[in-house]
Amino acid sequence: MKILIADDDAVVLGLLLRLLAQRGHTCTTTNSGTGLEWLARSDPAEAVLSDISLGDEDGVTVCLRLRAERPGLRILMMTADPASAERAARAGLGRALQKPFTTQELNEALAAIGA
Repeated sequence: MKILIADDDAVVLGLLLRLLAQRGHTCTTTNSGTGLEWLARSDPAEAVLSDISLGDEDGVTVCLRLRAERPGLRILMMTADPASAERAARAGLGRALQKPFTTQELNEALAAIGA
């Protein structure tokens, strides 16, 4: 499956890229909300794994715009902030993966969205 990964932390991006590649996924990464929107439009993927806090823009807002354009897009949000996780869930983006998370928790969350 092709997955777009967005996080403003380069270490997290690298780790997620390696973990998802080991699971057989093809991934493209970005460190910004603007980059995520551009990638989603120019390099369509089946799923998005995005941090809620993206340096230049709110990940929830970006993912809601992407979902409006592509209703079937699978989206998994990540955050270290429980209040942000609740906001993402209330916005209709499902349960956010709570940072820090284990490989097992990542795998379970991806499986829950069908990725």
